Parts: sequence; structure tokens; C-alpha cells
Amino acid sequence: MPLRRLREPPAWIPGLNPFALAGRAMRHFHPAAAPPLARANYRRELIATLFLPFALAAVEGGILGVIVKRYFSGLVDDGTLDGTLLDYAVAAVTAAPAFANITSFVFVRLAHGRDKVRSVNTLQLALAALIVLIAAAPRSSAGMFMTVGLGITARMCYAGVVTVRSAIWRANYPRHTRARLTGRFAAIQTLLTAMIGVCVGQVLELSHGMGQRLEAFAASADGGVVGAMISAASGTPWDPETWFFRLAIVGQITVSLVGVWWWSRVRVRGHAALLKTEREAEMQDRPSFNPFRLASILINDARFAGYMAAQFVMGAGNMMTFAVVVILTQDVFDLGYRDAMLATQVIPYLMIPLFVGAWSGLLDRWHVIRYRAVHSWVFVVMALLLAGAAYFEIAGLLFASAAVRGVGFSGGAIAWNLGHNDFARDDNAAQYMAVHVTLTGIRGLIAPFLGVAIYGWSVEHSPLGGATLFLISAVTIATGAIGFAVLDRVGTRENAAADV
Repeated sequence: MPLRRLREPPAWIPGLNPFALAGRAMRHFHPAAAPPLARANYRRELIATLFLPFALAAVEGGILGVIVKRYFSGLVDDGTLDGTLLDYAVAAVTAAPAFANITSFVFVRLAHGRDKVRSVNTLQLALAALIVLIAAAPRSSAGMFMTVGLGITARMCYAGVVTVRSAIWRANYPRHTRARLTGRFAAIQTLLTAMIGVCVGQVLELSHGMGQRLEAFAASADGGVVGAMISAASGTPWDPETWFFRLAIVGQITVSLVGVWWWSRVRVRGHAALLKTEREAEMQDRPSFNPFRLASILINDARFAGYMAAQFVMGAGNMMTFAVVVILTQDVFDLGYRDAMLATQVIPYLMIPLFVGAWSGLLDRWHVIRYRAVHSWVFVVMALLLAGAAYFEIAGLLFASAAVRGVGFSGGAIAWNLGHNDFARDDNAAQYMAVHVTLTGIRGLIAPFLGVAIYGWSVEHSPLGGATLFLISAVTIATGAIGFAVLDRVGTRENAAADV
């Protein structure tokens, strides 16, 4: 080989240029990459997505779950709060993003025949107001219940945003590019949420350490006087951790309001025609406050019902692990705020932008049933890694499972938002989405609490300890994945028979 050839860098080296990578990323997310008719709305949503995660991060299950577990753990230490009750409170807030969706049928009914953008904006403002109230929660048993209740209610508002927004996305973005465009929003939202989570975790970790140092200072003569003056002025004990927590919440909400304003500028293509169609729909096709009315969609669409059944099983197995991972971070690995949030929320969210493009391309080409038949196995791997982490008490496996969970989340986010469109019509897409998110809410009411109960029992009675819960989760997820594969094969046969 000539010497000149040996001196030439490999062809792949230029591709590692960080400026080239940044340029490609900018072109990928730039509005010019969207179809011409979708560019204006894409640009407005893109800007809004840069600010809204500041509010959403405060009520993400992995972040709020860690805060509840660590922030109120002192109450367990001094005997004013039962440790099992705290674990179930963690289960409630980590499951809130899922079981809050059970109220989706209410928002579908409220938004039916009404301005979609205005409906989304109203829910966004309600979400912001509820999160601000979390900052006022005292560090007591009552404050824990207040935080959990407000967090769940805020997630209910966001469930309404997601449900109504799906109809807007269906109207504004063509089917063949919808997954890619909305996947970009998901990538930005999750990346920013991860960054915000790291910052909040670091601030709370520093304030926790500061509180320990100030506690020693306050015990001295001078410190006691200063501490008494500050407590008298604020009406609360001298607790830097509480102060920084409240400041973080208020700051996040203030920034997020910029995103709410930008969302108000989004326009819906064919909005007047869509609202007219909804208002003129036959009574049996109109959404209802009665959740049992939604069952008629499952009865009339057997293929969608099968998809929902497999999704229920797979999703339940996944949800069983959510709260238990938060419990592991403190009870087994004794991680601080920052590291616990890395394992529960930040690492999974950092993985989403890296893989969402590949998953989006598959969903654009495949029916969602075939897509889920492949995608679900990622969560099986995640559950097995968690079993190893719990059994061997290896923190590295915990963080590895977080990365695998993020790969699964990257594909699950777009399928969760768009999968129902492979079954629905334009005039009933919101109702199909409502069925989907309502069933998500039902399993969210069951699976996380069942997971905590099984984990508590297995720690005491199973020879495998807490790993038992994660092995049960892996089997449950695999069962759902097999269900998707069976549905895909049946659909392929039916299509082949219809073509004959």
C-alpha cells in the first residue's frame, strides 16, 4: 500500500467532527426539514417544546419519586411516618404519569367540538398552577400527601394535553412524516427534561449537604440565634433543602410559561371542518363522560382490542418496576438526589434522542402491531438487568438497565402517541386515543402498587430477594411481546387471504 494511502485518515473519521454532527442535528430539527404545509406549526411547537419541559420535569415520575423518597425520608427516621406508606407514596407519584391517563375520556368529551389549541392551553396553565402549589407543601406527613395529590392532579392535566394534542398532530402532520416530526419534539422534550433533572438533583444534593453543615452551625450559640431569626422571618424551620426546592419549582414554572404562550400560536389545519364534523357526529360516535362508552370501540374493532390487550400485559410488566427502582436507589444503593435521578429519569431520557430516529423510521414503515412485536423485547432486557442489580447489589447494572430503559422509551413514546392512528378514522382518532390512555391509566392504578407489594414480600421471603419482582416483570413483558407477534402473524394471513 502506498505511503500516501497510509497517511490518509479512515473514511469514518470526518464523521466524528463535533461541528459536523451539530450541523446535521440542526438541519434535522430545523423547520425547513418539515413538509412545506407543516412548517409554520412545526416551528411554533418546536419553540414551545424548548420551554415546556421546565414544568413537566417537576412531575416526571422518576424525578418526583426520588424527591418524595428522599425529601420525606427524615419523617421515617424520626418515627412520624411509616416507611411502607412512604414507599406506596413513591409508587403513586412514579405511576401518576400512567394512571392519570384514566381521566382522558373526560378531556376528550370536554374538547369535543371545541377549539383544540385553546383546550391545550387551558390544561397547560392548570398544570403550571398545580406545580407551583407543590412548592408550598410543608415537610411533614401532610406535606407528603399534598405533594402526591398535586403531582397526580398535574399529571391528569398533562394527560388531557396529550389526548387533545394527538388530534392536532393528526391534522397538522402527514401520516408518512408524522412519527419523525413528533419524534423530534419527544427528543427535545426528553433531552431537556434530563438536563433539568440533573440540575435539580445537583441543587438538592448541594442544599442537603448545606443543610447538614448549617445544622451543626445552628447548634452553636451564634448559629442558634441566626437560625431562630431566619425561622421567625420565614415562618418555617431553618431548612436550606426546602428553600432551594421551592425556588427551583417557581423558577421552572416561570420559564415554562414562555412555552405556553408559543403553543397558543399553533393553528390546526382544517380546524373548522374538524369541529363541524365532531359537532355533527351521531350520538353513538360522540365521546362521553361515561368510561364504559369507550368499551364500544373495543367491541367494534377486534384488532384494536387485541392490540390493547397485548399492550396492557406488556405495559403492566414494565410499570411494575417503576417505583421499585426508586426504592432501590436509596434502600439498597443509598444514592443521593443527583445519582438517584440519573438512574430513574436522566439516563433513560438521555438515550431517547439517540434512538428515536431509528424507531420513528420503523414506525413510519410498519404497522404499530409489528413494531411493538419487535420493540417490546428491549424492556425484557431491562428487567433482567434490574434483576441482576437487585440480586448482586451492583450499581453498574442499575445504571445499565436505565440506559436500556431509555432505548425502550425512545420507541415507546412515539408508538404511544401515534399507534392508535393505524386503527382510527379522522373523526374518531381522539376517541381511540382516549381508549388507549384510559387503559394505560387502569394498569397504572394496579401494576406499580402490585410491584411494590411483590418486592416487599420477596425481600422478606424469596431466596432471590428483590430480584424476584424483576424476573416476574420480565416474564410478563415477554408475554405481551409474544401477543403482539401473534397478532401480527394473524393480520398478515388475513391480508394475504383478502388479496387472493
